[in-house]
Amino acid sequence: MVSMRQLARLAGVSPGLVSRVLNHDPTLAVAPATRQRIQDLAAQYHYVPGKRGPGKKWINSLCVITAVAEKDEVYDDYFKVIMTGITAAARENGLSVKTIYRLPEGPAMPDIEKYAGIVMIGSITPAAVASIAARNAHVVLIDNQVVTAGYPAVGVDLAAMARDALMVFTTRNVAPIGFIGNTVRGMTLAGKLDMEVAGGRLAEYRRFCQQTHQPDYSVLGAWDPAFGYRATRQLLTAHPEIQALLIASDPLALGALRAVADLNLRIPAELEVLSFDDLDYAQYLIPRLSTAKLPTQELGRRAVQLLYQQLTTAQVTPEQITLRGELRMRETTKKA
Repeated sequence: MVSMRQLARLAGVSPGLVSRVLNHDPTLAVAPATRQRIQDLAAQYHYVPGKRGPGKKWINSLCVITAVAEKDEVYDDYFKVIMTGITAAARENGLSVKTIYRLPEGPAMPDIEKYAGIVMIGSITPAAVASIAARNAHVVLIDNQVVTAGYPAVGVDLAAMARDALMVFTTRNVAPIGFIGNTVRGMTLAGKLDMEVAGGRLAEYRRFCQQTHQPDYSVLGAWDPAFGYRATRQLLTAHPEIQALLIASDPLALGALRAVADLNLRIPAELEVLSFDDLDYAQYLIPRLSTAKLPTQELGRRAVQLLYQQLTTAQVTPEQITLRGELRMRETTKKA
């Protein structure tokens, strides 16, 4: 007796295609020879479908599992915009998002096997991803910085974007540069933070400091405006020689700008600020925030496209898609 993944390898197709053939999915377009090969191998190796739970499989429904709590989206709509991309692409491909599970809430998730596929958003631990993938072969990851191989995934090249941002300062000999942000921590299925990595922005800043022999002026903590305010005051009070701040997200920059105003520093004459995200309010702040625009909605769209490819073709190699954004230079940085 073989598993679905073993049967897929024998047939030279994806587990998703095996599942849809053996479940007689009426929407599946597949070559008759491929369908027959899968059915013959299933009979030859006595394949027995795993227990799926009560009811029929929801062949046109997707489940989203996210590492972000709803309260954390108050100041940062990064993940909400990803969801708009997921929803739009699902609709275009005849699918719908049936359920959203938020890991910080510790959801039971009893029905993972029944969905056509699973989209997992954010940094979720390898063990958690493997646990979900064992229950549903159709998994795509979005913006997971702690799992980097083994699954179809869509992410942003944050290290490259951080290099672009640092280049804005280094080409004009603006130094030293401070950094405000945080590490990236993976979330378990129980909603606990487990493993920790630097993440692309912080890792690139540290590499820059080593290469340029600049002191590491970084302050790490939470991702909200309150921490951005405290960290900026701490950093600039301790190191008034800092001429620029690279800030890991717009919500942090929101607090940072308030702190800079309270310290009576002029932006950008005495201090330049460059952030990440380009959230809607960035262009309406005083001064208007220079920031790196992330391809947020496109992350969601491309993830659903990868999932649809799994469901409708014989794709077996996990595809890794890395997107890149662009700098939006406004009033918190000097003109080149």
